[in-house]
Amino acid sequence: MSYDVIFARLADGQSWEDFLAAEPADDEAPLDSATWRQIVHRVREILPGATESGDELLHEETAIQLFCQADAAQLHSPYWFTGEAARRVVSLLYQVAAVVAEETGLTAFDPQVEALVADQRIDDAVAIFDSVAASFAHH
Repeated sequence: MSYDVIFARLADGQSWEDFLAAEPADDEAPLDSATWRQIVHRVREILPGATESGDELLHEETAIQLFCQADAAQLHSPYWFTGEAARRVVSLLYQVAAVVAEETGLTAFDPQVEALVADQRIDDAVAIFDSVAASFAHH
């Protein structure tokens, strides 16, 4: 179970609701290497020491993972954090999401808070981290 940010290339006038309801495209074309190199460079400024493997970046300290393709990307973090640590992770997730969106032209969406990452719903996201951690503690 992870906190996720998803990215997509929306058609003109397409809402996230429409995108999520549509049949998934079966297009997993790789991201062009120049764009990927730029993303890796910029993300490593945010997450020093992130390791690269193909179309994936992993930051061990936060366990943040980024997967990129030409028309889609995903960003994940486990629900290991609460309080200020969760706030830091959400802030890092949103900073990485902004880089991916800027470099690829994809739109970043946070399905947990049902909002665009650009809306910066950090308090809501932290509350979700805290809630999930509390539910884990009770099991």
